Amino acid sequence: MELNRLCMGCMTEKPDDEAKCPHCGFVEGTAPESPLYLPPRTVLEKKYLVGRVLGQGGFGITYLAWDINLNVKLAIKEYFPQELASRAAGHSQVSAYSGSMGSQYDYGLDKFLQEARTLAQFEGHPNIVSVRDFFKANGTAYFVMSYVEGITVKEHLANAGGVLPVDQARGILMPVMDALKEVHSVNILHRDISPDNIFINKKGQVILIDFGAARQAIGEKGRSLSIILKPGYAPEEQYRSKGVQGPWTDIYAIAATYYHLVTGKQPPEALERLVDDPLEPPSKLGAALSEDEEKALLKALAVRADDRFQSIQDFQDVLMGKSKAGVIAPAPAVGKTTADNAVKSEKKPIPLGLIIGVIAALVIGGGGYGLWASGVFGGSEADVSADQAVETGPVVVSENGAAAEEDSSPAEANYWGNSGGNIINGGFAATQGEQIFFRSNQGGSLQKGTTGSGETRAISVDSAWFINVSGDNVYYSNRDDNNRIYRVSRNGSNRESLTDNGAWFVTLVDGWLYYLDEADNYRLYRISTGGEGRTRLSEDSAWYICIEDDWIYYVNRDDGDKIYRVSSDAGQKEKINDSSSCCINVVDGWIYYSNEDDGSGIYKMKIDGSENEKVIDQPAWFINVADGWIYYADEDDDFSLNKVRTDGTGRIKLVAEAVRYINVLDEWIIYMDQAEQDTIYKVQHDGSGRNLLESGF
Repeated sequence: MELNRLCMGCMTEKPDDEAKCPHCGFVEGTAPESPLYLPPRTVLEKKYLVGRVLGQGGFGITYLAWDINLNVKLAIKEYFPQELASRAAGHSQVSAYSGSMGSQYDYGLDKFLQEARTLAQFEGHPNIVSVRDFFKANGTAYFVMSYVEGITVKEHLANAGGVLPVDQARGILMPVMDALKEVHSVNILHRDISPDNIFINKKGQVILIDFGAARQAIGEKGRSLSIILKPGYAPEEQYRSKGVQGPWTDIYAIAATYYHLVTGKQPPEALERLVDDPLEPPSKLGAALSEDEEKALLKALAVRADDRFQSIQDFQDVLMGKSKAGVIAPAPAVGKTTADNAVKSEKKPIPLGLIIGVIAALVIGGGGYGLWASGVFGGSEADVSADQAVETGPVVVSENGAAAEEDSSPAEANYWGNSGGNIINGGFAATQGEQIFFRSNQGGSLQKGTTGSGETRAISVDSAWFINVSGDNVYYSNRDDNNRIYRVSRNGSNRESLTDNGAWFVTLVDGWLYYLDEADNYRLYRISTGGEGRTRLSEDSAWYICIEDDWIYYVNRDDGDKIYRVSSDAGQKEKINDSSSCCINVVDGWIYYSNEDDGSGIYKMKIDGSENEKVIDQPAWFINVADGWIYYADEDDDFSLNKVRTDGTGRIKLVAEAVRYINVLDEWIIYMDQAEQDTIYKVQHDGSGRNLLESGF
């Protein structure tokens, strides 16, 4: 076969004189969709010809490829954690960022190769993705897999109308459980089982894909990186840094998948089940399970790991009628969660710090099918249309979403800190006078309340974050719609989207929304609050946005995490420092930041880069500066909450527990307690009055 006639879109031979492939429509010379991708026709290891991208996640890119020696179609997965590394457009070399990001990159790279070695030992197993080769190159690593045509179980479920017969669901998942028994026997866990990581090829063979070792490793190693989970499929122990994981972890995920297939509903997120469990038995949702099979499924879905089956074989035996279920998982509780205990079932947060965007994807496809991890930023399902406003109390909802201004019943509230920079009137809560708009733990919906009363109601079912309020409107990133910026009136009417792409660190100042464009490598943009005048302000890949006067300050990921600033009209751009920086805050003419080149101690410098000085030696994270004090989590003291004056004097420990996402609101500090499944607390500035956030202000 002549390689120059090989289509980079489908790896089939096309006529010499045709640029457009008659088989798949791919046009020769088409540029990659992202500058981060390897250019088509790149050759790896002198034997693998790289074609189009099949899929990308936050940790890797998967390409269609051709084995030049064997003349066979392949898939190649490239280690590329885009929050830790970059690549110049048109080039192959990957460059890791400096400082702690570099060490996290290296750690993840080792785990990526370890995953390849692990999967290679299962070569020939009919239900585990086959790894044929792996190697290091271009400052990163790759593993080569057989190319398989087919669809994911998620796609199959959708094609079937959203529900599968019990026999069919069991027939799909039994081979997956057989594969899990094999990997568990060598002390390996999958940790990411869900309908989109189970593949059905054209012969009907079921294959388990994407073990995600690199993703898990970076989540465990990174001090400010969240372990990315799939809500509904991940058990509670995966939400805790010290949660004990084992076969029971994968058992929960496979049971959650089974539940989804036979009921058509994703189970509630594990942390939402800790107090009043809303999980309904499958039989109540129409699933035709036998009594023993339902008992087994509920036991496998038990919130507490000790209450689940401890081995896949035990679970399978009950499903196949070889034994009884034994101890049954507790029946779902009935009744409304109260404000006092609802905080204990808080959702897993998406950090404002160094967030890894989406779950790593392993894409194996054909006929237009692609596999990628999805739903990372999505909230829980809602039984109302997206253009309605939903109330937590007796509030009338109009057809266009407007709500009558009646009193609503008390409901749990969830206020989030803006610890990733001084986001103006934003983050996960924004205030306007006595009104507060915030992201609820009820599926992440956008809620409205009054700081003095504790009463709240939903004004949008969207899962919202980076919330800003100005005038009669609330602005937010819609996690249910790929993080696009939305606008909705304060009463829940006139909801509309303002951007085509996802947005990070959305900040509203003087009628302009400033944000990082997710689809454009996190470059800095602005758009008017009416949705007009979209303008790119910088070519740099950025992180954090801090605004003071007419300047936007940010961490430049293309220049080793140095701090830069650009004028709001994009007319001027300046480098401020030469240190790798994190957690920047800009307050009253000073930049406060964690210096990654000096053990992550807190530094401060004037906004022009002068008078750069160390404030404290302790490695600090989640910095927030207010009223002459720096509030931070002290890594050397198990991330306890501390404060220190901006001149470095008067250091005080406020809370001994491990905290994150620190926000300063009037006389209160709002934070999350990691030891209690990220329960949200408030404490006064002197460390007194510690209580659950819902206790009021």
